Amino acid sequence: MCCSLLALVFADQTESGDLDMLKVLKMLLIHDVVEIDCGDTFLYDQQGREQAVLTERDAAARIFGLLPEKIGNEMLALWQEFEERITPEAKYAASMDALQPLLN
Repeated sequence: MCCSLLALVFADQTESGDLDMLKVLKMLLIHDVVEIDCGDTFLYDQQGREQAVLTERDAAARIFGLLPEKIGNEMLALWQEFEERITPEAKYAASMDALQPLLN
């Protein structure tokens, strides 16, 4: 949830003023649900990160598979978009996720 607050605080500072902030917030919250289930990975733990990718993918499929199909598919798609970090919203959300540990 802290990442979501950061995203709101820094929203006015983005180069692209046309970010879909609702989508960003959804991505961050959905990303956190998966990490709550399987744990977070230390930023510089490359070996742990490789295993975490597999663990998180399985957790996301399991968690979102429990939901009604339409909602589960939407959440899984947002989670995958965040993980791929291609869209402006996903890049922004990922940057807020990376910033948060620096502030703790």
